[in-house]
Amino acid sequence: LKPDLTQRPVRPPRGLVLCTGEDHPPTPSIVARLVLVHVDRTKLDFAAVSQMQSEGELLPHAMRAYIEWLRPRIGLLRDSLPRELAVLMTTKFSSTMLGGHMRAPSGLATLYLGLRTFLEFAVERGVLGRADALGVLDEAEAALLAIGKKQAEVGQRPTPCLRFIEALRSMLTQGRVWLRSRDAASPEQAGTSTTFVGWRDRDRVYLVPEPTHRAVTAFMRESR
Repeated sequence: LKPDLTQRPVRPPRGLVLCTGEDHPPTPSIVARLVLVHVDRTKLDFAAVSQMQSEGELLPHAMRAYIEWLRPRIGLLRDSLPRELAVLMTTKFSSTMLGGHMRAPSGLATLYLGLRTFLEFAVERGVLGRADALGVLDEAEAALLAIGKKQAEVGQRPTPCLRFIEALRSMLTQGRVWLRSRDAASPEQAGTSTTFVGWRDRDRVYLVPEPTHRAVTAFMRESR
């Protein structure tokens, strides 16, 4: 959204970006818009990789054949794929099943639909038998679900808000800051600290922004 909370123009991607990296993006909202594939070197089939590399000159021809196959079907696909995507995002790849961000199902479901469409092309061209294609699709579904569940764990890494609360809880436990009780019958708990950061009652804490921010910032800096 824009600063005034109106909708920004929608700019759908015109291609698939494939990139490598050693670390995850810093925020859960970015992670949710990606499909993170963790590569385990011990599980790579180097023989299959080498064969693909040796036959690399054939791949552009396969892609051209696929695009030519798609061309007369584009009108139908533009109508059917969005509906199928919506169904997949609430069934096979729902955020409830994955336990992650509401954005996460979109990428997984889109990849599933892309592969399924390509397999339809492969079957029609006689490259794969229908049973083999269904087997590949089932294997891909299981793999995408596993990726989504693992990615949900990454997306649940501590956010700045959670880190703030944990730091404040630690300082209260250590007596580095204190809260004044709003209940006159409860004793004050200043501990050894003279840093007053707010009030407390039975269910809530009421923080004074400036001293709380200074205390948490200093604590986080010392904890690095």
